[in-house]
Amino acid sequence: MAAARPGRLLHGLALGLACAWSAPATAQIVSPPGDSAAFRDHGFLSLAVSSHPWSTLVAVTLVIPRGSAEDPDELSGAAWLLGEAVRSRAERSLDVGEATVTVEVGRAQTVLQALALPSAWEDAYDALLDAAFRDPIDGNAVERERASLLAVFRFESGAPVREFEVEFYGTLSRRGDRWGRDPRGTPESVGRITRGDLEDLRIRVYRPREAVVTVAGAVGSEAGVRVFPAGSEAGGTPRLGPRGRAPMWDDDDRRHLVREVTNSWIGVAFAVPPDVPRTLLEFIRHRLEEELNPEPADPDLFGSQVRIEELPGGTVLLIETAVLPEAQRRWEQRIAGTIERLGERHRDPGSFRWHRRRFRSVRLTSDGAPEAEGLRMALDLLREGRVRDLATEVWAMQPEQVEQAVDAFGGPRVLVFGPDLGQDGR
Repeated sequence: MAAARPGRLLHGLALGLACAWSAPATAQIVSPPGDSAAFRDHGFLSLAVSSHPWSTLVAVTLVIPRGSAEDPDELSGAAWLLGEAVRSRAERSLDVGEATVTVEVGRAQTVLQALALPSAWEDAYDALLDAAFRDPIDGNAVERERASLLAVFRFESGAPVREFEVEFYGTLSRRGDRWGRDPRGTPESVGRITRGDLEDLRIRVYRPREAVVTVAGAVGSEAGVRVFPAGSEAGGTPRLGPRGRAPMWDDDDRRHLVREVTNSWIGVAFAVPPDVPRTLLEFIRHRLEEELNPEPADPDLFGSQVRIEELPGGTVLLIETAVLPEAQRRWEQRIAGTIERLGERHRDPGSFRWHRRRFRSVRLTSDGAPEAEGLRMALDLLREGRVRDLATEVWAMQPEQVEQAVDAFGGPRVLVFGPDLGQDGR
């Protein structure tokens, strides 16, 4: 099950960066250096390295394009528990203070990251990939992570926000679909999962030839981005973000689940056409989140979050807002109006350029953290088979593109979760 990876040979790349990289930081070189046969046969869908000599840390990122939607029917939470066991194994094999390891298990992907000192990144690279693909699963780690997750379930018992999340994702998929379940599973299912179940799941889900690995940070003396395509015995087509399909739905739908709770949640989902560029969609997400979190804050608003997520059928834009019950109807209308007027608000060239500059600053500042850049590069490679040049793509955006993209969204799927104060109107 081990990946055909370069392992410790990566130090050759670090030592040779000064002569191998002559491009600016935004350049993407797709031909590997002559002495990197190991990289051509690294065994992954893709491997990319971004060098920033001035950085103080190095992030090693492994993205596996499979997540909790792959859990067996009676073992929901298995991918979550597997990810935590792998994270624990990797971190315990590293020296304290030199690196930390994190994991995020979603419905469609698993992200493992090691953030290390420059002197320890090679060890972190080896530890992360060994734990994911080679080392046996530690039964003691499984029991520790199971106990921790069950404690979280006990703490959250009866929390209405968890019911809202399950119901909201249920509106985006067929009832009973694995994709709509809580990635963490349930206390009952987590209690049933065995170490053998996790070994079986890892064989089925953790496939090196589908995975992407990136290394970002202080790994060389010259700045640059290098992408190593898959070798002759590895790789395939990007799995995330299916392209060439129409939006998953065109009609709108609205449900109100009446619950006697102290605040209301509003979930709104829009299906995004496959031809909307990712950078433009991120700009739309950024502008919506700014518009829906006003300053000064609305006294009836607890918070509004806007996310982009990949479903089995395509990409969706998700808005989740928590408000006081008496403001539920007003905020539902505000969300709809913000979407409808987004294109109009960006027609003025001067206003658009100002918002575009602001977005560029926020986006590139975020990429200044090696763990953020490494994850973004990996997801770019999985979705499109390339690493985006963000600065260039942001400057290329035009005002009319915002309106065209928003107008092409599928009708909203809306879930209102909270008390019925007689203001629903439907």
